[in-house]
Amino acid sequence: MVPGRSRVPLDHGIGYGYTRSMKLTLQLQLLPTPDQKANLLATMERFNEAATFAAKVGFEAGVFGQVMIHKRAYHQIRERFGISAQLAVRAIAKAVECFQRDKTKCPVFKPRSAICYDHRVLSFKGLTTVSMWSLSSRLLIPFVCRTYQKDRQGRSKGQADLIYRQGKFYLLCTIEMPENAPVEPTDVLGVDLGIVNLATDSSGEEFTGEKIDKVRQRNTSRTCPECGHCEKANRKNQAELECRHCGYSANTDFVGARNIRDRGIVTCPTIGVVEAKTGNGTAAETAYKPIALAMG
Repeated sequence: MVPGRSRVPLDHGIGYGYTRSMKLTLQLQLLPTPDQKANLLATMERFNEAATFAAKVGFEAGVFGQVMIHKRAYHQIRERFGISAQLAVRAIAKAVECFQRDKTKCPVFKPRSAICYDHRVLSFKGLTTVSMWSLSSRLLIPFVCRTYQKDRQGRSKGQADLIYRQGKFYLLCTIEMPENAPVEPTDVLGVDLGIVNLATDSSGEEFTGEKIDKVRQRNTSRTCPECGHCEKANRKNQAELECRHCGYSANTDFVGARNIRDRGIVTCPTIGVVEAKTGNGTAAETAYKPIALAMG
């Protein structure tokens, strides 16, 4: 301490704090016209061709970071694949994400695997329409979602993944919520655990060992949750999956849980908010029970 000067305490009346939050994913089902659907599929295929090209350029050069692959591949991607500047950046980022997991294999992406959109190439127009870049032009596409998703759309941050499953397009949007955000329950589901039936809920539905085995037998531990590739050789051993297509590697129990969750998201019905005029001229919303259960 310097002579003649008093020690200043670290805490001298200034308050410090931080905000804790959690990230959630909202699923929105797109309702494109036949022409828009064809356009989205063409854009998806071109984007994944560009991502595969970026991965090949980086792998052959022995560089695996965003900046170094960008220097080598960006202009070629713009010229060869005809995608926008920002989608070219996102295609490179998709390759980089794979290299972060494994630098010993060069990933090859399926033509209809996900596109990563951000706010530069995607924006929401109100609560029912999304504007997104495609090969031909900007597309204005209506979407449907539940009240839960509708109430939280304004919190969307970062990227949104466009996925194509079972002939339908979905946007998976990341949002940030306060960690202790209050959720008002509208109903209670009772579940009784047993031996003959593993679980029986208060709506009368039973969950038996046979049902769970059927889910497990659908290649949940052989299917890569990243690229969707499924084959027996993906099982490196009893405890580990290593995708023969993109190189993704993880514990098989974790892989199975992810696949069961993803199938639960895709098969869970998506319900839009419908307004109808009542006898007195007021608008009324449809009612539904937002309950879904995926087991494995």
